[in-house]
Amino acid sequence: EQSGLVLVRPEGDAPIDAAAWLGEVALDLDALGLEGFHFFAEHRARWGANWKLLLETFLESLHVFSLHRETVHPHYFSLPMVADPLGAHLRFPVARRSLASLREQPESQWRLVEHATVQWYLAPNALLSATRDYALLWRFDSPEPGACLVETRFYTARPVASDAEAARWREAFALQLRVTGDEDFPMQEKIQRGLASGIAEPLEIGRCEIGVQHLHATLRRLVNESQAPAAAPAGGTR
Repeated sequence: EQSGLVLVRPEGDAPIDAAAWLGEVALDLDALGLEGFHFFAEHRARWGANWKLLLETFLESLHVFSLHRETVHPHYFSLPMVADPLGAHLRFPVARRSLASLREQPESQWRLVEHATVQWYLAPNALLSATRDYALLWRFDSPEPGACLVETRFYTARPVASDAEAARWREAFALQLRVTGDEDFPMQEKIQRGLASGIAEPLEIGRCEIGVQHLHATLRRLVNESQAPAAAPAGGTR
């Protein structure tokens, strides 16, 4: 356990150095206070796409203006898109439109999580996103190459204080599941079918897609190191 996460190795009995594995990302999670968050709800679903495709949708915001035109785009920018590699992991904030108002405030009052959804890719197969007073942990498992099991767990920064607060968090969770379940993941299933058809030529990831590049570079490295005695643990699951 480290910084509010539990890391699990699915096979073998080699010890896990959680602090070393998380590295710099632990500083972010400690600043967020993740260890003090409270479990609220969870959701599981199976999708007909390779798990990497489902994870990739969180690692670039270029599609927000088109795929999420009615749901997310009114509240978030598609650009600028920034990503900060943190060892094997990645910090990827998606800016709310309210971020522009910070130019009128002193920098000492800036707080990114109030004006963005801050996401962390937790290598190899998990993603944490934080927005204001709640966080979601997404974990991706692949029972076969063209399928993915997605576990989504919703956590609140404080215990539920009222029925109204519980209703607000239920709606926030439902919105997250609706956007991914109606827009993101069905699109990735279409991409999976296109790739599986063999019609498409080999694809290159664009230079601006920093997060997606980082994901694949990290996975290639981990696969190459997989025969080492201390293989990489799975992403945080609780």
